[in-house]
Amino acid sequence: MFNAVKKLWQKEASDTSDYDAQAETLAQQLSLLEQKLAQTPRDGETQKKLLVHYNQAIKVFAKSRSHRDRIDPLFVKMDELRNIIRTTL
Repeated sequence: MFNAVKKLWQKEASDTSDYDAQAETLAQQLSLLEQKLAQTPRDGETQKKLLVHYNQAIKVFAKSRSHRDRIDPLFVKMDELRNIIRTTL
């Protein structure tokens, strides 16, 4: 009986480590795209990629224990990016 519970707990722990790894990869990609956008703020392709990556990151960060605290700043950055996109249209 307890073995089944242990297996579930181990599976959950391995899932969070997968999400942690995905979150770290996304965080690095976001950093690169943000730097690229800072250099060329009117680049529409970079804006689109960054917005897509922000949406992906929110989903993954929510499932990652080590990156959950980065969700609120992501929403702020998304709002700022949307404002930039509105001004460039």
